[in-house]
Amino acid sequence: MKWKCSNNSCSASLLTKIDKTFHSSNDEHVNHASNNNEKIERQILRENCKRKAEESTSTRPLKIIRTDLLNSDLPNIMNNDITSVRKAIYDKKRKQYPIYPTSLNEATSQLKNMQNNDLCMFKSEQFVFVPETNDFVFKE
Repeated sequence: MKWKCSNNSCSASLLTKIDKTFHSSNDEHVNHASNNNEKIERQILRENCKRKAEESTSTRPLKIIRTDLLNSDLPNIMNNDITSVRKAIYDKKRKQYPIYPTSLNEATSQLKNMQNNDLCMFKSEQFVFVPETNDFVFKE
């Protein structure tokens, strides 16, 4: 098996046999700081917030971040970290929705495809109704 350093800028690797005994290594490992606990905690915070945002689409990102911060032990959280988490949440939420339609036909086909989706439900009832024919009334 080949093992690589967790730092992307480091090219160090280590080869082990199947029984996990040492085989060989290249000595290109540069002395760099390993991931400290604060960085790992920030990554855990980001992933937890992204997961919660994906589960509840109507909850605001700042509320998700605040509730997760209350449950975590991050003493030195910076404004840049919160901005990074908020951006990750918005990016994750954006992936749940279809791309912006460029034509009327594309918009109707997206509505037909999303009709039975959970995003088009309110209190377990469908609130987006699309007729089978293309007889829509649009006001421009």
